[in-house]
Amino acid sequence: ESSEGDITWYVPSALQMAEQFADGNFMDVVRMWMGWNVDISDLGYIIYLSILYLVTFSFSDVALPLILKAIYGAITCVLIYRIGKRHFGEYAGRLAAIFCMLHVSMIWWCGSMMKETEMILIFTWFVYEMDRVLSLGKLKFKNMIGAILLGLALFCFRSALAMVAFASLFIAVMLTSKKIINWSTKIFVGAVVAIVLGTSMWDNIRGFSEIVTHQVIETDAQAANMEWRTKRAH
Repeated sequence: ESSEGDITWYVPSALQMAEQFADGNFMDVVRMWMGWNVDISDLGYIIYLSILYLVTFSFSDVALPLILKAIYGAITCVLIYRIGKRHFGEYAGRLAAIFCMLHVSMIWWCGSMMKETEMILIFTWFVYEMDRVLSLGKLKFKNMIGAILLGLALFCFRSALAMVAFASLFIAVMLTSKKIINWSTKIFVGAVVAIVLGTSMWDNIRGFSEIVTHQVIETDAQAANMEWRTKRAH
């Protein structure tokens, strides 16, 4: 594995969570999360693994998830093919899928218990769904629900990638001809995206501020301790 520290945290945590769910101790799981101070961007993968272990009765902690990762990687290639075919034709779609299949990162992550394979699939699926909706020539909110849910799910895997997804949606909608998307719809989508991005950015800024404040307090405490030791030595 490229990061044993992450794997030895994801897998045991998911197994423990699956056991708590099986015993009906949902609130214990919630308290456990709060005690661990688990970031939202790490919850998605742990929940996914815990549900997988729960459904399969913890049959395999590694083998089954890796088999599914291979399937997820294949689905990602199919989605890339469909996006390419939709805009550039059959030949370009096939080439795009082949390049995706042979990409070193895709192969690497499919053989790892890290969360990147699932994360890439969700992001690609989001792009595919939003591209499909925009290609219909008439933007309706009910057609966007699936894509929006996928975008929100990304926040549980990597918040920065989710923000990129919604920012790309905003830019795509703004650049689309007003014959396809009228200004009222553009303003509505822009407001929704602004709220989502604003909430996410505020949460990240607050988390960063807490880290900096903790470091400053810790540094001041160390300085005071060193000053006390110096006076005591004299």
